[in-house]
Amino acid sequence: MRDCGGSVHWRVLVLLVLALAATGPVQAAEVTVVFRYDDYSARSNTDLEVRLIDAFGRRGIPLVIGAIPCFRATGPDDGQTLPSDKADILREAARAGIVDVGVHGYSHLKTGWWTELAGLPYEEQLFRLRRGRELLHEAVGIEAETFIPPYNAYDHLTLRAMEQLGYTCLCAGKLGRLDDGSLRFLPSTCGLADARRSIESATRAGDSRIVVILFHGFDLVPSAPESPDFLGWTAFEELLDWVVRRQDVAVRSIRELLDSDVDLSIHRFAANRRLSSMPRLVPSFLVHLFGTETGAYLSTDEARRLRTAKTGLYLATATFYAVLLALGAALTTALRRRFGRPLVLLRRAGIALLVAATAYACQNLTIGVHGAIATSVIGGACLGLYRQRLSRL
Repeated sequence: MRDCGGSVHWRVLVLLVLALAATGPVQAAEVTVVFRYDDYSARSNTDLEVRLIDAFGRRGIPLVIGAIPCFRATGPDDGQTLPSDKADILREAARAGIVDVGVHGYSHLKTGWWTELAGLPYEEQLFRLRRGRELLHEAVGIEAETFIPPYNAYDHLTLRAMEQLGYTCLCAGKLGRLDDGSLRFLPSTCGLADARRSIESATRAGDSRIVVILFHGFDLVPSAPESPDFLGWTAFEELLDWVVRRQDVAVRSIRELLDSDVDLSIHRFAANRRLSSMPRLVPSFLVHLFGTETGAYLSTDEARRLRTAKTGLYLATATFYAVLLALGAALTTALRRRFGRPLVLLRRAGIALLVAATAYACQNLTIGVHGAIATSVIGGACLGLYRQRLSRL
C-alpha cells in the first residue's frame, strides 16, 4: 500500500512538473506605443520639426503628426495655409514612411470655451472638417483619415460629420461623446513626463495595452509658461533610445493600427472612458498596488475589470487619509497630556497651519497628494488640540 501511495504521489508530482514546463514563464505582453506630435502649422517651429522627424527616421520608428491645415482662419477665409517648405517636409516624411499625418482641426482657432468645433452648428462643423482635409490634401497630397480635434473638444455633431465625410478614426482624450457608428477611437493616454512610467506599467500587465504619448513643441523647447510635460531635447532622445531598445515595446503609427486587427472600437473607448484619469490626491503606491494606472489604453475586458478595482482604490484612499487624520489627532492628544498648558497655546497656530496646508493642497484648483497628506495630518493635530473643547459641545 505504501508503494502504491508513493507511486501515486510521484505520478502527480511528475504531471505537475510537466504542466509547469509546458506553461513556461508568463511573458509580458507587448505594448504598442504611439508618439503623437500636435500643432504642426505655418507658424510652428520648423527647425525643431525637421530635427524631430530626423530623430524618428534615424531610429526607424513612426511619428504621428497632427497638422493644422490653415492658421487663424475665420469663416470663408482660409487664413495662412501650410507654406511650400512645411508641406514638402510632411510630404517627403510621409513618403518615407516616417510620418503619419492627421487633420488637427481646421484652423485651431477657438470658437468657444476651449473648443474649435464643439458647440457649432452641424453645417459649420461639416465645412471645417471637409475644408481642413481638402487643404491638407492640396498641400501634402495625403487623404488623411484621422481627425485630431483641437483641445480634445468635440460633440455628437462632430462624430456625425466625420462619418459623413469618410473619416475613420478620432484621436482626442479619454473623455468625450459616444455615438453608435463605425468610427474608431484612439485617445492620448499620457504626456512626455509620464511616458516611461506608463510604458513600464503597461509592460507589467497581463493584457496588451496601447500607450499614446501626446506632446507639442513647447514640451521640447523651453517656453513661457513651460509645459508640465516639458522634457527637453536631450532627455527626449534618451526616451526614444530607451523605447527602441525594449523588446516588449512596438512603436506604431495610427495608420498601422487601423490596418491591423487591433481593437479600436467604440466599446473599448467606452470602457476606458469610465476609468478616465486618476485624481491627483490618490497616492501612487496605492495606484500600483491596485494596478489601476491610467497611462495606457486598456483592452475592453481589462478596462471593465479595473472598474471594480478602482472602487476599491478609492475606498483605500479614503481609509489612508482617515488613518493620517487619526494619527495626527492621537499624536497631539498624547503631547497635550504630557505638556499640558503650553501646547494648548498652539491652537491658533495649528488653525493657521491648517489653512495654509489647505491652500497649498488646492493650488491650481486641484488637490495634490502631498497637500492632501499635509492637510490630513495637520487637521488631525487640530482635532487633538481642540478635543476637550469639542467634547463640551
